[in-house]
Amino acid sequence: MKVHVTFPTHIELWVILLPILLIMVNLHAVLLYFAYKYTPKIVGCILILGALCLPYLSVESRIMVQILDHDDYGCWIRIVFAFASIINFLNSIDLFTGTFPKNYTKDLKSFMITHAFAIAPQLEKDNFKKLSPTGLKRVSLDALSHIVGVLIFYSIWGYNGTKPIHYLSLWSIPNICLSFMLFNFLSFFFDVLSLLMCLSGYEPQITMNGPLLYSSSPSDFWGRRWNLWVHETLKRTLFEPLFTLPLTKNWPKFRIAALGSFLSFFVSGVAHEYLSTNMFAGTNSYPHGTMLLFFVFQFPLCVAEKFVFKILPKSIQNIVIAIPVFPIKLLVTYIVMLPFAPFFHFSFQQCFTHFDAIIPLVIVEH
Repeated sequence: MKVHVTFPTHIELWVILLPILLIMVNLHAVLLYFAYKYTPKIVGCILILGALCLPYLSVESRIMVQILDHDDYGCWIRIVFAFASIINFLNSIDLFTGTFPKNYTKDLKSFMITHAFAIAPQLEKDNFKKLSPTGLKRVSLDALSHIVGVLIFYSIWGYNGTKPIHYLSLWSIPNICLSFMLFNFLSFFFDVLSLLMCLSGYEPQITMNGPLLYSSSPSDFWGRRWNLWVHETLKRTLFEPLFTLPLTKNWPKFRIAALGSFLSFFVSGVAHEYLSTNMFAGTNSYPHGTMLLFFVFQFPLCVAEKFVFKILPKSIQNIVIAIPVFPIKLLVTYIVMLPFAPFFHFSFQQCFTHFDAIIPLVIVEH
């Protein structure tokens, strides 16, 4: 067994990636604000389409593919293009459906604060919360812990082989490590954006609330812990409006909630399909539908969880509630969700084999 440290071969990608992301998000935000305030809603619809189509077309164009795909690291830049367009799309829908929080749109400054860093600031009494020493410490420690997590799980994953993972391989070590590595990397990415917001003097919202450490069930994982910015946006724009539609007026609440849950997972799957299609632009290596399948599978898991709990006797329900999250509920959540994780991993696995491009790594070989 050999252990060696590698240093980033393309550290300049950080200098390229973050400005591209922030420029795309901010330009779209300025257009979005003035379209919302001063133009008919048809302009907003055009912006919504443009948020998705223009970045994708630019990445797919021959010139961009030649520039970005001269080596294996172009996937990182394609991810950023797609990520920015998804953020722009969700913000556009949020605004033109009227579900955006009112204090976000009271003036251009407030609107840009909520968009400038691709994450939202915390609210305190209907105002943006000023950065506190505690908030800065939280974000800084989160960033440090998540980058350490990437190093640890990348080393274990690399040691056990980076060959494609078999679907439904529950206790495959690469499967488990890739889940933790993906969480830590995505969290670190959000931490970097949060640190940039801290520079502006405002405290960022929590995006990842310990999903792999504190989740008590699949619905707790998706509803209270994983990517809360997207969760809150889909809740405002998709889930809650279903309860006010004339079509669902006489429906039982559980049926409306089930429909909203399914549509939320479906939309998430479509968004990740879009992300994966951009990531693999110019190649035929991505099996389309993989990401969508992963998110569609989550719906019956969450429904089954609610149904089983509901039919239990009250005394048993109280016992279930009293069971500690760690380790029992967390372990059950892993057992239920990990078999489907490879459907989510597939797209990111190609980029993760090139982590050495953007961060230092401790590589363990055997």
